[in-house]
Amino acid sequence: MGILYSMSKKNSIDDDEKALFQQAVQGTQPLSREKRRAPAKKAQDPAAAYRRQQASEDKIVHHPTDLTHAALGAEDSVFFAAVGMQKKQIKRLKQGDYIWEATLDLHGLNLMEAEIRLLAFLEDCYQQQHRYLRIIHGKGARSTEGKPLMKNLAILLVQQSPHLLAMSSAIPRDGGNGALYVVLKRF
Repeated sequence: MGILYSMSKKNSIDDDEKALFQQAVQGTQPLSREKRRAPAKKAQDPAAAYRRQQASEDKIVHHPTDLTHAALGAEDSVFFAAVGMQKKQIKRLKQGDYIWEATLDLHGLNLMEAEIRLLAFLEDCYQQQHRYLRIIHGKGARSTEGKPLMKNLAILLVQQSPHLLAMSSAIPRDGGNGALYVVLKRF
């Protein structure tokens, strides 16, 4: 199986908008090289940069053996919301009442592959300003360890993301306790 990105596309520019833009910039001239200035670079979060580097080197940040103390069972649900999140948003999240802009399915991956893909997925979604995500990790009912390791890994990594605003177990139609809804902070 693997990874499934289902990102919503931004509205494309139609011919009328292109013509309107061309009309608006008609008669303008590009700046000379001397007057050009490079855009200011956005300060990078050192923790996010470290995780990207680790993922690109195919190393894992948290070794799977760290999950031997996994606390959540297959049927356990999870919820987290940052301080200040509005009650209306929390209710919508718990009810799955958002249009999910991206989905990641971790079925068929080992823990190392899942960690790398999940970290990259969270960072990619944040950079692309996708705020409403669904992560399908499975319930782990067939885990040879007797614990849902993939579920616990997914929750651990999402909790540690500096971009996390809220997360909740999904409603049954979206995977129930085998999936997470995630809301990221604004870019």
